[in-house]
Amino acid sequence: MMKHYMLPPYGKNGWLRLLIFFVLANIIMIAGVLVVLLAVTVIAPDTYFISDINDPRLISLQPLPYFVLEHLGLLIAFVVLAFCTKWLLKRPWYTVLTSRTRLDVKKMAWAFAVFFGLLGAVQLIDYFLHSESYTFNVDSWGTYIAFACLVLLLVPIQTTLEEFIYRGIGVQLIAKFTRQPVMIALVMGGIFGALHFGNPEMNMGALWIGLDYITVGFFLTYMSVKFNATEYAIGAHAANNIFLYLFITSDDVVGANLPSLLYVDISDATFMSFFVYTLLFNSVFYVLVRWHAYRTRQSLSQHDVYL
Repeated sequence: MMKHYMLPPYGKNGWLRLLIFFVLANIIMIAGVLVVLLAVTVIAPDTYFISDINDPRLISLQPLPYFVLEHLGLLIAFVVLAFCTKWLLKRPWYTVLTSRTRLDVKKMAWAFAVFFGLLGAVQLIDYFLHSESYTFNVDSWGTYIAFACLVLLLVPIQTTLEEFIYRGIGVQLIAKFTRQPVMIALVMGGIFGALHFGNPEMNMGALWIGLDYITVGFFLTYMSVKFNATEYAIGAHAANNIFLYLFITSDDVVGANLPSLLYVDISDATFMSFFVYTLLFNSVFYVLVRWHAYRTRQSLSQHDVYL
């Protein structure tokens, strides 16, 4: 029998059970972060908090401690969800992401390397075109190296957790109603994008940044369903976030005030930036993924299926 990860052949996979698990997964993801942050405010309230310069009554976590604590909370959430998968769906956690007995690390590594390389090429071109917008941001190489190690260790947890919830549970839920890759990608792209609308990047142009989030969600979902492999999305998602944390910081980004390599004065998003950096960039990556997926199909199990 041909297998696709969005149609797991065993476990309890009714639409209502998947819907409950999808909602529960989002709650657990948020709760994991909140529990860790709350614990810090109780245990060490004076250690990691800073006052606002303009209004001392406003306090917030320092950027780097917040980055670490947030990702530790997501790690806790991921572990809890792994157990919940076994308890609620009666199957191992990895069945949410693959139809095989284990995730394909080679595909993840390939997707990571290609996406990271494409980002590097685009950023290098942008630097030569707008070098006046770039400022070296490293005060201490020791701090930067420590930060880079934390990024490489923690960020894949966050990105894989999001893939688990949206390209995994979410896709398996939508597949109860339609198995058309485009329809699944449209629905999940919309959900994935909407959940990022609270990001500070929206201040750079809500329309085009919002469309960027939705479009990226569409591409990642479509590739996962079309080629029966969430590994491409897992690798690309990790590459994107790691690249941004390591190399780019600005005022209106998630990684604001972190010790990234460069500070970039990012201009507001426009149709042209959306076309080049979102549509064209992701289309190129999709073509490369399609080439790789069919190139490696010879070595796949006879039970694997592409749509």
